[in-house]
Amino acid sequence: MILRSLAATDFKNIAGASLEFSDGINCFLGDNGMGKSNLLDALYMLSYCRSFTGVADPALIRRGQEFAMLNARYRRRGVDEELNVAIRPGRRKSFRRQGKEYKRLADHLGAFPLVLLSPADMTLCWRTGRTTPFHRPDSLTERPSISRSHDTLHAGHRRP
Repeated sequence: MILRSLAATDFKNIAGASLEFSDGINCFLGDNGMGKSNLLDALYMLSYCRSFTGVADPALIRRGQEFAMLNARYRRRGVDEELNVAIRPGRRKSFRRQGKEYKRLADHLGAFPLVLLSPADMTLCWRTGRTTPFHRPDSLTERPSISRSHDTLHAGHRRP
């Protein structure tokens, strides 16, 4: 599975964005507050039907706006597929695949797999004072300084 494009309208702090992705590695670079993490959250929403931040859906709508929309194109098994999400306060979230709305969002889970790593996940890799199953050189004894702008996303993982 390959993510081809993403469009976001009034999603969190993103008034409007349209991105095209390459088949290789794609990176989001920018200053703090520019929306990099919010783009990752949009992709998470498209895979898991919810925000990775745990906020309620109405909080995902940009302040002062009436709705938020996400549109994405993927290439799965040689076929282009489109996903659309509309969030409106007081209404059920609309989630469509190829133009057809899901009756149950649970039917979508697992169809578009995604792995999201955030700075909080780095604690899995660094010494916590407890015995862990991770092996690392002794030189990695201090926890690094991590900023929110170093979120990493792996979408469309391919097995060798």
